[in-house]
Amino acid sequence: MKHIRKHVRNLVTLLGIFMLFGLCACGSSQNGQQEENEQKTIMEENEEEIKEEEKEEKPEANMQTESETDRIEEQLNVITDHCMELWQKSDMAKERYGIIHYTVTDLDQNGRLEVISASVQGTGIYTYSSYFEVNEQLDGLNQCEIHTEKGDSEADIVGETVPVYYDRDKDAYHYIFSDYTRDGMAVSYENIRDISLKNGEITDNVLAYKESIYDENGVETADCFTAETGEKIDMKQYESVADTVFVELQKKRAVFLWEGKWMSEWREMSREQIKDMLQKSYEGFSIDDK
Repeated sequence: MKHIRKHVRNLVTLLGIFMLFGLCACGSSQNGQQEENEQKTIMEENEEEIKEEEKEEKPEANMQTESETDRIEEQLNVITDHCMELWQKSDMAKERYGIIHYTVTDLDQNGRLEVISASVQGTGIYTYSSYFEVNEQLDGLNQCEIHTEKGDSEADIVGETVPVYYDRDKDAYHYIFSDYTRDGMAVSYENIRDISLKNGEITDNVLAYKESIYDENGVETADCFTAETGEKIDMKQYESVADTVFVELQKKRAVFLWEGKWMSEWREMSREQIKDMLQKSYEGFSIDDK
């Protein structure tokens, strides 16, 4: 009997030990499951918060885009009204002034647009241009003063693409144009120049120039010089003068969209047609990395 009771006690003890391990394992499993559920809940809550933040941010981004669009729209309206008023008063309505070209830009990238008009006149192929920038109040235009030598032909700015060099330290853009004029059939003059807009003023600097003489067979003899010192340079140096002068600046490419018509044609256009033309011109303007 004692032997049987001893075995019974041993069995009861073992059973108790197994039950204790079972309870511990069950508790551990429940705790682990509870922790996992809590972590899952936290992650779900974080995801919901992120989604809510994204929903809140999207309207702000749209508002900013709409604000920029409204700002451009406002400026295009100002430019349209200015052009119509200018054409009504200008004596350029006479056809002898030839085709007048217009483009809309943001040369200095300050968010205020410019409208540029240009015409090429005479047998000497002289270019004349005017720059107008929307004022800070966005309710009118200021004519930009041009710093250049009086009487000289200006840059041939009516073109699709030109190199532009960005001066990050001074936040200035230098657009590189050429200028070509003739003196009869035997002589021509050409130069490479830098056009820059800053604080409402246009700076027009000649970097180098070329003088050409043509013989009776049309063969050209050319001499090239630097504008700063008058030192004679070869053709390769002449053509790369902008890269030399602005070697430390970031080189980009500027794209323009010009529209040219006789003044009588400009005056016949409706306000909607003029604004549509100006808007397309602005949308065609860009400054890109080369």
